[in-house]
Amino acid sequence: MTDWLEADSPERIDLSSHAIVEASAGTGKTYTLEHLVLQLLEQAETTLEQILVVTFTDKATGELKQRIRALIVERLADNPQHIALREALASFDRAQIMTIHGFCKQILFQHAFENRLPLESE
Repeated sequence: MTDWLEADSPERIDLSSHAIVEASAGTGKTYTLEHLVLQLLEQAETTLEQILVVTFTDKATGELKQRIRALIVERLADNPQHIALREALASFDRAQIMTIHGFCKQILFQHAFENRLPLESE
């Protein structure tokens, strides 16, 4: 686990490890997460489908999705041949950026037979 000191310095996080970004409102969590995702795509040979970003609220999830997508588009404008970013943008609808309850629901649904749960999507 990565120790976290400053919410607005994503370059300080070890890309080969898991990370938790926890900070008070207005300290740069969203900035950190969006730039951390970009770093993983550009530097760590990671696909967007391999990244899980979990937030608390639907509003935070929506804002984070919007900002990550915009950052990818912005970076592609500077380097349109960047394959990893082009693939990330093409597969953005499958990005795992969700709330805690959305993540739990997804896991339960994916393992419904193992857990003997009804197969409902809602």
